[in-house]
Amino acid sequence: MHTLKYLSAIAIGLTLSCGDQVVVRETQGQCGNGSIETGEACDDGNEDNADACTNGCDVARCGDAVTRTDVSAGEEGFENCDDGNDLDDDSCTTGCVLANCGDGILRTDLSEGENGFEACDDGNNVSEDNCLTNCVVAACGDGIVRTDLSEDDPNFEACDDGNADDSDACLSTCAEPRCGDGLLSPGEGCDDGNDDPTDDCNACQPSTCGDGIVQNGEICDDGNTVDTDSCLATCAPASCGDGVVREGVEACDDGNADMRDACTGHCEVARCGDAVLRNDLMPEQDGFEECDDGNDDDADGCSRDCTREVCGNGRVDPGEACDDGNRVGTDACTNACAVASCGDSIRRLDLVEGEAGYEACDDGNQAQTDECLNSCAAAQCGDGFIQAGVEACDDANGVNTDACTNACQAAVCGDGIIGPNEDCDDGNQVDDDACPNSCSSGPCPGGSVAVDARSFVQRDCNQVCDQRFDTWQINRNRLPAPGPNCGNDAGCVANVVCGTIGFSAQALAHNTRPDGGDNSFNQSVHDGGGGTCNETCRVGGANRTPPYFLFDLICCVP
Repeated sequence: MHTLKYLSAIAIGLTLSCGDQVVVRETQGQCGNGSIETGEACDDGNEDNADACTNGCDVARCGDAVTRTDVSAGEEGFENCDDGNDLDDDSCTTGCVLANCGDGILRTDLSEGENGFEACDDGNNVSEDNCLTNCVVAACGDGIVRTDLSEDDPNFEACDDGNADDSDACLSTCAEPRCGDGLLSPGEGCDDGNDDPTDDCNACQPSTCGDGIVQNGEICDDGNTVDTDSCLATCAPASCGDGVVREGVEACDDGNADMRDACTGHCEVARCGDAVLRNDLMPEQDGFEECDDGNDDDADGCSRDCTREVCGNGRVDPGEACDDGNRVGTDACTNACAVASCGDSIRRLDLVEGEAGYEACDDGNQAQTDECLNSCAAAQCGDGFIQAGVEACDDANGVNTDACTNACQAAVCGDGIIGPNEDCDDGNQVDDDACPNSCSSGPCPGGSVAVDARSFVQRDCNQVCDQRFDTWQINRNRLPAPGPNCGNDAGCVANVVCGTIGFSAQALAHNTRPDGGDNSFNQSVHDGGGGTCNETCRVGGANRTPPYFLFDLICCVP
């Protein structure tokens, strides 16, 4: 609802020293009338509160609590949201951008467990620091090895296999197992937690290891020194992570707990499609993976060659029509990786007028009566489409004197343009000048002067012709062609044209007078060259000699 703004609420009388009084009268301006008045920053004349001018006639701005919908992403003034406050740590930032994990702003308006909750947000795409890319604080056991700390830092991680199993290659403390830590790890036959070489466990190998007899403190003892079978030379059972490739069982064994290097934590050679994302390679190295979803399907976000299928990566992935690798939504390839086209609601800004594909606007609808045509050209007078609320007509012909003027307004008497059924149009409201307010010059064509026919009373036909009032024609629309004499209608010189005063030409043409009198003066009054009149000109039905002309005729004299 538009508001009324009052310039003054009361009438104030001021008495001057000379006795004059100045009265300030109440004046009101209406927001929405299309005119910028006192107290208004703008007035676009519409009721769209989400465009550049609000319904309160204020210029739209980020922070006014109204989310603009008239501009597209990438255009100046675009808003994802607008909550009207100055808080940066809620769902909508002070830049009118929706809060998201990775924007570097920690949300504080949600509780843990709620969708969108952030425990941290460092604004980067690195998961190996103190804040993961999902805005969760890094912790030992999350399966991601932190690389931002030195070994003397209490939170340093040598490994992180994401489990609490202390019998594998990575302890639950994210430290690598070692002989003497008291934990039986892969490759150890024993571990008594000390360095005493004289007891039953020396260097994590039972003292009796190798005799082929499993004695107290031994897990296995096959009596040989072969490490590629089921029992190592240390009398430890072979296991993935012991650093020894077990023949026929393991494809690799690098002895570490890093699941994401060339040898996985299952002692299999890393490959694209194993659902383990490698982190030991650079993008330019063979085997580098951007993603690994464990399948061979394309168009699911991760391709079969382990590249991310995301719009903006610069590659045309399945389901994409284009991908220019930028985040500009107003060029030839949108941020949805679709080819820009008229009607997609995104105005292209990378072209200049005249270039193929240029768009002056793009409102994404099929309406031809709004400010943007389906061709993405701005609506204008002369385009052949009537713009609602702006144009009364639009015939697109450039003719200013037909029913629709070149200003796309319906032709009317008084517009200063001589239009259909108008003899004149001087655009003023003076009724007694050369062009009356009816825009009709009466029975005389432009430039002619009306003379009362009574000045010719009691003159016979030949006398009229002799004085070069050569023809008397009831129907002004049928002027006789010029000629040298009065021999017939077609031969008379059209110096004088006669019509009616107060009576319609149509009525006279049908021998009918409004007052009931007879009127046979519906043809020329001369006799076709014989010198005498064939008809008697009568008034009120009475015959007269010599012939009288009708008193209710006028002559238009050039």
